[in-house]
Amino acid sequence: MKNTILTFCFLLGLSTLSYGQPPNRGQNRDKIDALRIAHITEQLQFTPEEAQQFWPIFNKFKEEEKTMRRSYRIPKSTDEMTPEEAENFLNGQLEKIEKQLDFRRRYFAALKQVLPSQKIVKLLEAEKSFKKKILDLRRERRRF
Repeated sequence: MKNTILTFCFLLGLSTLSYGQPPNRGQNRDKIDALRIAHITEQLQFTPEEAQQFWPIFNKFKEEEKTMRRSYRIPKSTDEMTPEEAENFLNGQLEKIEKQLDFRRRYFAALKQVLPSQKIVKLLEAEKSFKKKILDLRRERRRF
């Protein structure tokens, strides 16, 4: 009987500890993506046809943008760079800017096929306001 009670108390203690664990990053990312979709949809007020054509383009380009961002590396120590390494780094930065510009041109051209230019401008505003909203939420959580 004593062993049963001890086992029960031990399991009860373990179960309460599991509730204190923060959700994994994947769940947070999914929540943020859902909030982004709701925010953009609310701001742009898509017609059903626009929404059906817009989201595949948006998702494709967001994945491509994420891949592009991951590929850029900043050197760990700029103090120890040789002049050649510094020159290569600067040239790489210019290439990065050119790739980003090309990416934006392709993205806007694809969006212009399904949305009027006014809504594309609203999209840029909505993405900016969403980033601010998320940053504000994170700051608020850190306070407490």
